[in-house]
Amino acid sequence: MWLQVRTGPDAGTAVELPGDRPFVLGRQQGSDLVVRDARASRQHVELAPAGDGIALLRDLGSANGTVVDGVRVEEARLEGGEEIRIGDVVIAVTTGPPSRTQAERMTAGDDDLTPELATPSMVRRLVDQGTRRARRAALIAVALAVLVVVAVVLVVGGSGDQDVPEVVDALTPSTMLVLTERDGRIGRGSGWVLDADEGLVVTNAHVVNQGTKFRVAGSDATTAKPAQVVASNPCEDLALLRVRGLEDAKTAPLASGDSIEQGESVVALGFDEDDEVGDGVGSTTGVISQTSTTFRAPSPDVPAYEQVIQTDAALNPGDSGGPLADRQGRVVGVNAAARRTGASGRELENVSYAIRIDRASRVLDAMRRGSTEAWTGFTFEYLTNQELFDRNLPDGLEITGAIPGTPAARSGVPVGAMLVGVDGRRVSNTLQSFCDAIKGRKTGDEVVLSVVAPGEAQPRAVRLTLA
Repeated sequence: MWLQVRTGPDAGTAVELPGDRPFVLGRQQGSDLVVRDARASRQHVELAPAGDGIALLRDLGSANGTVVDGVRVEEARLEGGEEIRIGDVVIAVTTGPPSRTQAERMTAGDDDLTPELATPSMVRRLVDQGTRRARRAALIAVALAVLVVVAVVLVVGGSGDQDVPEVVDALTPSTMLVLTERDGRIGRGSGWVLDADEGLVVTNAHVVNQGTKFRVAGSDATTAKPAQVVASNPCEDLALLRVRGLEDAKTAPLASGDSIEQGESVVALGFDEDDEVGDGVGSTTGVISQTSTTFRAPSPDVPAYEQVIQTDAALNPGDSGGPLADRQGRVVGVNAAARRTGASGRELENVSYAIRIDRASRVLDAMRRGSTEAWTGFTFEYLTNQELFDRNLPDGLEITGAIPGTPAARSGVPVGAMLVGVDGRRVSNTLQSFCDAIKGRKTGDEVVLSVVAPGEAQPRAVRLTLA
């Protein structure tokens, strides 16, 4: 069985499947067949021999899926004659080596067109060939004319748009892997460089919530550098880290809010949740579905975002905090969340959200000036109702730690305590309930937390000045 690439930068490439081992297609160098498409995952799909000229296709948990004959599949039986699509790359499955067409031979420069005998049938064939040559010449002339028009448009319009690989290359030095640690447990997220000179890296607050110690690494770095939390705003889901020694990093250029347009192409960059230090930046592409909407289906650890971009660029666990960029390589949003199911429970595909850069910039500017909102310094676990019942805990947020140097770290509240209220307002087991209770409170404001410590039945009041 053979594969022939029909579209994309490697169109025309043909390869025979081995009969004794699985064959992997993916974006990562080292795959048996490298698929050069931004929507291809590092290891996207596997074809395993099954005997009798049959191969079994298995999707390897790819972000954007594998399509066989127009249908997205997890597994499929290939017998020859099928078409596999990964992103925009179409790959034909054949039972034998693909033969070159007459047009391919002509393109390759083969000279087999001189007749040995001018029979009527050969004359007719020569006329057909001359007609094809004329058509080909006409097509070339039209293509050249189109190229001239495109060149004129680009020169006159000055769009400055880049191809996806150029955008990825430009923003790779600005995209960071964020590693969190708490009690020996490692968490992962992404971030991007707001100011390389000052060592400032942006990520999501829900990434910071995973730990009390932090490290940051750029693409292909050999080690991760320690990072400190400058500030966090859990209800805006933004956090700012400071990292020393980002000499090889690059400040990411920012778009303006009024430049964000519905339907424009965007690139989401970040690191998957299983990436390690030294792995490269991942990317997916899509378009902006809505320029400013509300994320109305928050998970327990994510608030109800306002002024967010909706895009069909796929976001995977670990991409949180990474940049969403336009085709000019400018950050238009901070990758934040993805919806997997709709209100009816039906599965959704590639419904992702990023905090608009104009809203994010206002929050980040305040953080740089030393002001934020709703930040106690505590980290939380969001237990389900069943977990609360099983552990005989009151409704609230479980305190799992405190960021060093924050008021929470000096409060004396023990790990395992339950936060059940703020200033007399109830807090349940979601971040949104906390945000509703602490709304409007910012750096320097004093709040009264209602806390139930382990082994205690009644809440006690803890006064705390917000960080």
